[in-house]
Amino acid sequence: MDLLSNLITHIRNGQQANLKKIGFVFNTKLFQTETTHIIFSVLELLRREGYIRSYSYTPFFTQKKAQTKYTLFIYLKYDKSRRSSITAINQISIPGRRVYLSANALRQPYSTTGILCLSTSKGILTDKEARVFNVGGEVLFSIK
Repeated sequence: MDLLSNLITHIRNGQQANLKKIGFVFNTKLFQTETTHIIFSVLELLRREGYIRSYSYTPFFTQKKAQTKYTLFIYLKYDKSRRSSITAINQISIPGRRVYLSANALRQPYSTTGILCLSTSKGILTDKEARVFNVGGEVLFSIK
């Protein structure tokens, strides 16, 4: 399973279990890759759009293998009646099937309630931001 799939699954499972915070562990080699940069860009997009409260990471040292690992914490957002701000999160592009949308295909809004997360030449953007910049890209996931 790739790292983005793992992130989406952790968020979905944490939200369904009404957890306040979820976390998962990266090893040092994985933490310093381009994929991790995409993960932090996606988390910043989710925070900016109001789907999560915040995120943080903390390093820790393992005695067994004598290496530093990182724990990524994601703080989920709920309203006063304990309803999650995320009602559905679905991955669209997967390693075996990449889905791309051109700038022209983004002219029609995806939904009035949800967003598409796109990987574009301008970085990780929502479908609304991609329309403003007039760029297309790979559709990573949808969220409502």
